[in-house]
Amino acid sequence: MIEIKNSTAIKGFAILLFAMTAVSCKNSLETEITIDEPSERVWDIFSDTKSYETWNPMILNFTGEMKQDAQIKVKLKLPGENAMEFTPRIIEFEKGRLLEWKGVYIAEWIFTGSHRFELERISDHKTTFKHSEKFSGIAVPFFDFSNTKIAFENMNKALKNRAEEK
Repeated sequence: MIEIKNSTAIKGFAILLFAMTAVSCKNSLETEITIDEPSERVWDIFSDTKSYETWNPMILNFTGEMKQDAQIKVKLKLPGENAMEFTPRIIEFEKGRLLEWKGVYIAEWIFTGSHRFELERISDHKTTFKHSEKFSGIAVPFFDFSNTKIAFENMNKALKNRAEEK
């Protein structure tokens, strides 16, 4: 039989092991939709953040400039939930093709989300809109992202409808 003499050290080790495991927990969502319009038109609609309130069911408000390293403010609404405001930072930006922001809740090791929007030109009149997010931190295992995925898909469909309306 093994006798444990330093229970504080064992508890500390167990907490450290849990924290290391939880920090490595990652979860991601990936959605995409094909839009029968040129990527320039899709980008023009997507980047016109002032018009979001007229068509975007997920991003109700976007304040700030779409540019590398900009701090922005977004108001998001998931189905069946109250709207939430975040102040993420744009970590990757390529005009006409890509926007990615990173939001941190309290500290990166607790909860971080990297939200990405990417346009891929298929042909002169067809675009794939890719909408994804990667989550990390110790709080990730305690979240259910099913409403988030529904919100992404709803936004994708709304963007498609807006771009394809004549």
